[in-house]
Amino acid sequence: MPKELKDRMDLVNADRWIVNWSEVAQKAFERELRKHERKPIKENEMDAVVERLRESQEEYRQDLKVVGFQDGANWAMKGAEYVELKRLGETYTDIDPEVSCIDLARTAQGVDDSGFSENEDILYRMGITDPDELGSEEYASGFLAGALDVWMQAEGLLD
Repeated sequence: MPKELKDRMDLVNADRWIVNWSEVAQKAFERELRKHERKPIKENEMDAVVERLRESQEEYRQDLKVVGFQDGANWAMKGAEYVELKRLGETYTDIDPEVSCIDLARTAQGVDDSGFSENEDILYRMGITDPDELGSEEYASGFLAGALDVWMQAEGLLD
């Protein structure tokens, strides 16, 4: 213990305050231990936790898909070029749930893996900037569905 701390403790005891420093330390140790000790969770409680989290996870994924659909449709209506939507429509005849945002950007730009680094700005132009969205297959699948929905409606009306 540092001498300065010990001297301060002695002063408190010298002023007719009798402090049981051992008890103070024990309480501090107990408080700190409670912060770090893991309380075992009973199996039936853990089952309920896991089920609740699965439901929450599914809701989160569905929300990402809905946001993706809205963003994809918005991009297709306001920012996408004809050739980008045409490429997506020709490449993805069925919506692939394992598609990534990077795959969509590559396809829209008509480049393969080797040429993509020069064209990463397409993600920004597509409005895909959120890391949660960028890494989410659900978001990408929704984005594709939204973009293709607009494309399929517009394609038949083009000359």
